[in-house]
Amino acid sequence: MWVRDAGGLGFDDLRWTQQPLPDLPRFIPQVDGHRMRAFDEGLSWPAYAIGLRRVFSLTTGKLRRAWQERTAREVLRAPDSTKLVLAGYGTDPLIERFWTNQHRERLVEEVASLGFDLVLAPNYSVYGNQPRFEHLLNIKRNALIAARLAEAGAPAVPNIYWYRRIDLER
Repeated sequence: MWVRDAGGLGFDDLRWTQQPLPDLPRFIPQVDGHRMRAFDEGLSWPAYAIGLRRVFSLTTGKLRRAWQERTAREVLRAPDSTKLVLAGYGTDPLIERFWTNQHRERLVEEVASLGFDLVLAPNYSVYGNQPRFEHLLNIKRNALIAARLAEAGAPAVPNIYWYRRIDLER
């Protein structure tokens, strides 16, 4: 089912609608989302990131209740001038659940509606001890999930993984 959803392992069918990317500082602290406003009062940093596991529930396979029908700025109570980044990196069970539920729960559209200034797309890993087929599938899924997020209106960047030189050439 994943291969079918990915449209095979090639890149010829991949279309990318690049959304404008924000101007960000070189260092962006990742916060847990609790009392961010109080944390920021003493720091006044221009951007913060929050991890996917704080936004998406492995248990339910949906956005966490606090994030439903609200924007990231509302949930985090961030100042208007602060840039917000969703770091889509997560454990394999978390990101695999995200992939599996992306259509049924409209997760790509839900994430786009949160209004993050940048989304670092989920990271489908390429491990040396995986079969080659799984390398190719995860390389494609990394590009595809970022393209889907961008198409939905989120400024998104993909994870670029490779295992062999030919992967870089592809």
